[in-house]
Amino acid sequence: LAAWLEAVPDDVLYVCFGSMIRLSQADYSSIARALIETGKRVVWSVPKSDLGFIRSLMPDERRFRISSFVPQPALLARPEVVGCISHGGASTVIESLFGGCPMIIVPLYSDGPYIGSLVAKLGLGVKVGRGQLNGSALRNALSQTFDSPAVRDRAREVAEVLHAASDQCAIERRVLKRLGDQPGASGTLLSSKIS
Repeated sequence: LAAWLEAVPDDVLYVCFGSMIRLSQADYSSIARALIETGKRVVWSVPKSDLGFIRSLMPDERRFRISSFVPQPALLARPEVVGCISHGGASTVIESLFGGCPMIIVPLYSDGPYIGSLVAKLGLGVKVGRGQLNGSALRNALSQTFDSPAVRDRAREVAEVLHAASDQCAIERRVLKRLGDQPGASGTLLSSKIS
């Protein structure tokens, strides 16, 4: 995947709807048409059972990488990846936030509607209803999200804050572990007995 990403210096969109969600062929076709029209390269993670159909819609392997497995956190951290389209699963959203990737959320179940609304409210992307997977609504969402400097800047800003916070947490964990390893400490500072 890294060689494919580096082969052509161009923006890449990542698409995933989770491993348990099956979209209809009509939904897949609408999404594929909208993605093709963007002119961007696409990595799309789909269930194995849908690989053949999606590949038939997007046969140009130089532009479209269709796979049943994608190392998602590593992919979303790559500078070539400029956005993520997903169902709003918590892992994908968190990994997109850490990667500084704007998002289009298509909520399909559970907490997806809430997460999609939160992403939109925070200026990190847009929420698109499943009934809006037709060409024009999805094309508008793609343009509003991935072509918007404001959304891209906001996503990068949030990523910087998250990385700084995670660095600080790592430092605090090392300090607490070190304190716990001192002579007379029982395990860690947090595990001292209360009598």
